[in-house]
Amino acid sequence: WYASCGITLHLGERVIEIDRTARIVVSSAGRRVAYDALVLATGSAPFVPAIPGVETPGVFVYRTIEDLDAIRAWSARARRAAVIGGGLLGLEAAKAVHDLGLEVHVVEFAPRLMPRQVDA
Repeated sequence: WYASCGITLHLGERVIEIDRTARIVVSSAGRRVAYDALVLATGSAPFVPAIPGVETPGVFVYRTIEDLDAIRAWSARARRAAVIGGGLLGLEAAKAVHDLGLEVHVVEFAPRLMPRQVDA
């Protein structure tokens, strides 16, 4: 699949240096990869705030296909959704539940959306 999409995959290598001037990433195996654009996609774990009610039925995180299936099933009998977090995944979740026909409200602690993804 990767090759058919034009992707070269390097497994088991850590990035040890990013030379932004030369636009080169250096791996732990000594591999030097040139780039025009660099995306840091290092994975993440959901942050669930320590607030009462987070374990209540109808409260979900948005990470796996099982999470999406549960949200879709719950949404079939819902009218409104609140999404806590206005980052990239929160906005994706908001769009997804909107597409399911729900009224959506996004609540973000920061004074703007995508505070970690976009500089002020």
